[in-house]
Amino acid sequence: MKKIITFVLFIASVTIYAVPLYQNIPGISNQDNQRIKQTLEKYENYQGRKVATFDADGTVIGQVPYYLADVAIYDYALSHTGKKLELIKKMTSTSNTSNDYLTQRVDYLSGLAPEEITELGNKTFNKYFKDKIYPNIKLLIQNLKNYGFEVWVISASPELLYQGFLSKELGIPVTHIIGTKSVVSNGIATSKIVLPVPQDEGKADAIETIIKAKPILAAGNSQSDVEMLNSSSALKVIVNPNDSEKVDYLGGQTLKEYARNNNWIIAKANDTIDVANYKDMASYKFHIKQNEVNKVPA
Repeated sequence: MKKIITFVLFIASVTIYAVPLYQNIPGISNQDNQRIKQTLEKYENYQGRKVATFDADGTVIGQVPYYLADVAIYDYALSHTGKKLELIKKMTSTSNTSNDYLTQRVDYLSGLAPEEITELGNKTFNKYFKDKIYPNIKLLIQNLKNYGFEVWVISASPELLYQGFLSKELGIPVTHIIGTKSVVSNGIATSKIVLPVPQDEGKADAIETIIKAKPILAAGNSQSDVEMLNSSSALKVIVNPNDSEKVDYLGGQTLKEYARNNNWIIAKANDTIDVANYKDMASYKFHIKQNEVNKVPA
């Protein structure tokens, strides 16, 4: 019996050590993998809060051909013809990355129960986006959790729409999914917005206001994430940064150039049009602008 117990304990110890705390992340250079690993090891026994923040669309989940929030709202609008028709017309003529558009999306969803909005997000995810969570970023998140980090998502998309599926897919608390937050009154989501709106500098404000701890790692993919990334005390990760558009407030550099010049970690993630029936999406029928494809060579 003693030999059997010893053997079982040996097998258990082998199993425990078979999976290292840190696993190398595809799409990130070996040098940058070492930087991440060394930083996580540095903070392994840190007694303070260890926070990591991530954008959602284009950082954790694919955004090609459309943002999940847009797919959800326009599919809903197509099946509820006549509902807030003037608002839909206004939305389709507004840039879908503008602050006005962010508030319009919340306005459109107002009048629904929070559970209805969350279920709409879940259904949209399961129908179109189930395979569009970036595996390498999910692995980065798992590495962070292995080292005891709090993982938060900060998105400009409607909070209630994203909380359900992101919490489940990433294995983090629902309360760690922060988005454009509507006031809920008497069990109904209203068009009133709780500040700050997590867009541009609002993402950094949300960190101070809601999380109340400086991130050690921050990850994003676009210009609207720059302030959040610059709030990180150690690691800044940029996913598929644009390398064609010169940005004035980045000193006339592209986002990718800015990232390189500031020693950010660049991550590549495959984001292509892989939905066979995407032309059946209401977003296509409403002529919503498609997002740029990012194809990573096999």
